[in-house]
Amino acid sequence: PQPLPPPVPPAPRSSSILDRHPVAPPISITHERSIIGELAEELWHTYLENVEPLAEVAVLRHLDSHEAMLAQFANPRILKLVAWQGARPVGLGMVTNCLEDVAEISPAFLRRKYPEYAARDAIYVGMLVMVSPVQRSQTAFSRLYLELWQVPARADGILVFDVCDFNRE
Repeated sequence: PQPLPPPVPPAPRSSSILDRHPVAPPISITHERSIIGELAEELWHTYLENVEPLAEVAVLRHLDSHEAMLAQFANPRILKLVAWQGARPVGLGMVTNCLEDVAEISPAFLRRKYPEYAARDAIYVGMLVMVSPVQRSQTAFSRLYLELWQVPARADGILVFDVCDFNRE
């Protein structure tokens, strides 16, 4: 028998898609009751980037003051869903079943409209979903939005969420 020829080294591979588009750290979502300090300030700036432009395209006022937002971030009755990429916050969703903590709604209307849910404190209001501008074309918004819906679902509740036409379109 003839010996086998020596192995031929593989041809050099062209660069892969991962070389041209490095993989970013994965997005994770945490549930937070109270956010204060540096994280609150970071999220405030992301909030401004997201909400300030709505002043010219939405009929309702969407932009709250710095003090009002820091109070909401610190309020343990409002659940904050924070999207993280590594150690950096890149998005936020807020939801609550404490209807009096949402200045823009009428708790009496919702309790009258949904009495069976009101009896169980199972009416939830989605207050906000936002992601940093660099994340908008990725999955962070969808993941936060879906996670926000899971909060009332776990309580066999309902979610009320107002979205301006500009954001829907």
